Amino acid sequence: MVDVENLLLGLGRSKRYAHACQASWNSFVASCGKEEGFTKADVLIWLGKLKCKPSAKRQYLARVRTVLKLLDYNLALPAIKTGAPRRPIFSTKEVEALILKAKNSNDKIFVTAVALATVYGLRAIEIVGAKIEDGLLHIRTAKGGEEVFHIIPKEIRPYIYLDSLPTTQESLRQHLKPYTEQGFKIHAIRRTLVTALNQRVDDKFILAKFLRWKLPSVFGMLPVYDQSERERIDSYIFQRHPFLPLWKNQKPKTEVVKRKRGRPPKIRKRGRPAKSKLFEGKGTGEGDKRYD
Repeated sequence: MVDVENLLLGLGRSKRYAHACQASWNSFVASCGKEEGFTKADVLIWLGKLKCKPSAKRQYLARVRTVLKLLDYNLALPAIKTGAPRRPIFSTKEVEALILKAKNSNDKIFVTAVALATVYGLRAIEIVGAKIEDGLLHIRTAKGGEEVFHIIPKEIRPYIYLDSLPTTQESLRQHLKPYTEQGFKIHAIRRTLVTALNQRVDDKFILAKFLRWKLPSVFGMLPVYDQSERERIDSYIFQRHPFLPLWKNQKPKTEVVKRKRGRPPKIRKRGRPAKSKLFEGKGTGEGDKRYD
């Protein structure tokens, strides 16, 4: 059996991705009943045996295709048709309501996931793998497994509890599912954030850098060498961010009573109560007699 995991680790791929490829490869080899001489038919038969959605099959096929290329198999494998992709998206009002619900919640997993998704647009797999080093948020991107970092704005620092997060994205999804009527979809928040930022940020190069997207070759080597600008880009985006201000702690309103200028109020000494005008007599002395 080919040690796929260590093979990919040696090429600099993430441990998570290497482990996933190893699992897919083991499934493929078990279906074929052999460890070499693979053909296109072997791959198609294996895909036919998988009991999962077409989108999942496409992921498994991509992993096996990666291993086959590393082993010098040049197979013309077909693409899996999954139909028109569904891309759910929240409205801005729904995201704002979700943030308010999270700020008032005692569920640390829910609060952390909403904070990271609404501020950075992280995917579920990126949230569970996030860590903080030297005051920066380090994440390993879902596509490519490259580790990148973000500065952490002061608005969300009280709402990040990375130690409370589950270790798998599926566990995170199941935990968050009851929080919305249609089911909590982290990627829907990402689409809402990108849509809102696209309307607020004119420089699409800066927006792409903030989202840590791989930029097209038209930019040449600029994205590779321009690493020192990441913190400045984060700060630039945060100034135009649609949801970050909502995480700011609102100080409770305290009622300030202003005293009128002049002499301080007199403090009445304990003793006989003052005479009330309601019982004052009209020159008959009846008012005085009431307090004798």
